[in-house]
Amino acid sequence: YIATSSEFLIIYSKNPLPAGAISVKKNSKDIFKDYQFEDENGKYRLMELRNTHRDFGKFNRPNLFYPFYVSDNGEVSLTRNDKYTNETLPIWNDGFKGCWTWGKSKTRSHLNLLIGKKVDGAWKIYRKSYANNVYKQLKSIWDNKKFFTDKGQLRVSSLFATKEKIFSAPKSDQYIKQILEMSNKNVGTVLDFFAGSSTTADAVMQLNAEDGGHRKFIMVQLPEKTYHTNKDGKEIPTKGGKAAYDAGFKSIDEISRERIRRAAKKIHEDNELTLPENFDGGFKHYRVVKPVKQTLEEIDDFDPNNTNLFTDMVDGFSSKSLGIEGDATGEETILNTWLAKDGYPFDADVEEVKFDNYTAHKVEDNRLYLINEGWGADRTKELLNQLGTHQLEVQSIVLFGYSFNVAELRELENGLKQLDSKVTLIKRY
Repeated sequence: YIATSSEFLIIYSKNPLPAGAISVKKNSKDIFKDYQFEDENGKYRLMELRNTHRDFGKFNRPNLFYPFYVSDNGEVSLTRNDKYTNETLPIWNDGFKGCWTWGKSKTRSHLNLLIGKKVDGAWKIYRKSYANNVYKQLKSIWDNKKFFTDKGQLRVSSLFATKEKIFSAPKSDQYIKQILEMSNKNVGTVLDFFAGSSTTADAVMQLNAEDGGHRKFIMVQLPEKTYHTNKDGKEIPTKGGKAAYDAGFKSIDEISRERIRRAAKKIHEDNELTLPENFDGGFKHYRVVKPVKQTLEEIDDFDPNNTNLFTDMVDGFSSKSLGIEGDATGEETILNTWLAKDGYPFDADVEEVKFDNYTAHKVEDNRLYLINEGWGADRTKELLNQLGTHQLEVQSIVLFGYSFNVAELRELENGLKQLDSKVTLIKRY
């Protein structure tokens, strides 16, 4: 019975954060309003040095109760002399003895920031706060209308050029941008484990376009269907999925990917003249898929001691064999799975290395992956030669055991043992 218009946001940190770690930049209007003074160092505002919280008083901070001496023109000193004759203490109008915000040590090193002003006949001490501190703390309640869910719906409708709600209650891209800006960083990887329509990816790309940042995103979304199949085998749209189904999207992850494409295109169009040269609106699409029954049975029946290979086990992991959309080869599936397993990022630099007509894959001068069938004595000889002459530098070789017979494995193992440089051989089944 309540309109879906707002969100709850809970923030966790593994470690305590320094002051100001979670904040956002002030807009130019805020700065213009607050920083009314200017000197050779830029715009600044004046903040009273006396701590304005009475409970913080001198009983808790006795080292913060001491006199300042002010000249008639407002210059400040810690010592009295003929020029600095006006003594002032952090005492309130009602006589309460408060304290300064700074101790003497910090005051000595920042005296150039202090100004004395006479207010109602009494001297007060102020410090200059420059506009280079352009960050502010966030309020606990964000009531800005641009954060409301209806703004998220407008963004999706605009990108997909439709009045129909192909996705229910998407978050506002401006809301996600605000969250991203809280880190005060323009690099890093943003993970959204419930991507939905990929509002987060849209927001990351927008921010990168605006400030030239290098944020990356990982969107994770289950392929939730927008339809179900009735007894007659007919596809029937779900209650909330009709608009998406009618638009050709049979699962939520399809909406997610299409939004990223459309958002990247629009960002390019809207920022054509100002877009950073290294702006990247592309992405890679990965699926988590179980091997089919036949492949699993072949794995169970495989005999590593057999001198001959009868089945191409690599092909069992191709898109076609797994029965999913796409044109990924089995080699690509195995390689990407291993790269993730071995801790490499999704954008790891993978280089193809040729041994005659056999293609291996080298990652960051660290590992060499041998996956396909077709390895033989000539390739082993060439590999050992490149390693021995340092034409090829790797620390380990990882091979797909199902693609190698026992003779090929023994020859490669023995050859690696004879090298001066230590190269580890890792066999995976």
